[in-house]
Amino acid sequence: MSDEANDPFLETYGPWAIVTGASYGVGAAWADAIAAKGLGVVMVARKEALLEDKASILRARGAEVRTLALDVLATDAIDRLRECTADLEVGLVVQNVGGVKRDHGLFLDDSLEAIEGVIAINALVTARLVYEYAPAMRARGRGGLVVVGSLSGMAGQPTEAAYSAAKAFEQVFCEAMWCELRGDGVHVVSVPLGGTRTPGLASAQLGIDPETIPTAEEVVAEAIEHIADGPVFVPVEANRRFFDKITRLPRREAAEAMERLAMRVARAN
Repeated sequence: MSDEANDPFLETYGPWAIVTGASYGVGAAWADAIAAKGLGVVMVARKEALLEDKASILRARGAEVRTLALDVLATDAIDRLRECTADLEVGLVVQNVGGVKRDHGLFLDDSLEAIEGVIAINALVTARLVYEYAPAMRARGRGGLVVVGSLSGMAGQPTEAAYSAAKAFEQVFCEAMWCELRGDGVHVVSVPLGGTRTPGLASAQLGIDPETIPTAEEVVAEAIEHIADGPVFVPVEANRRFFDKITRLPRREAAEAMERLAMRVARAN
């Protein structure tokens, strides 16, 4: 753990961070990387056993860790998180959780419950977290807000209509908040991910060879060094090239490019 008295990361984003979806995959990698920087971590996730297992590993390394077993879609989620962090100075929030169980199929073939969950967890939860924790950061003149997005949000993607739209909201929201808070010393960044080697990707069976894509640890190791480089930072060079290509296309061509990508995944399954 970092113990340097004048560590710039700790001074800017400490002493505590919140990470949602922190029990495995990308969220666990964020918790690891943040703890290694010397910050205390509030780890939030639904599955208590997985959460405590991960927290015990970080504690064994000397990290200060607080856990909260919580479904961020619960009506009292923000109230419970506020209670959990009432005695902490939170200087960094990583909104990583962004998926709910869905069919990865056509919009009209999915359940309305799943569709609404995808929108809520990416749009409403993100906005609520920023509304809750950004005011204190602004008052202190420092802090960071990280929203883990997806390259699916670069243009409308068939078979992921609600998800790609919700991820587009996250990025546009981060761009606006970056503009609003940069003069107050608060860093805001959207971090769109491409395929990342996680348990979630394996269980989704999307036809992607995991050996061809970066690990969660590799993605986060790069992203954590660029929190100040908002409003958008895309980890991994290949993903940056894809991002640049899609965002420069006319909207129809961008949607068609995403359609071709979705169809390749569908054929692989």
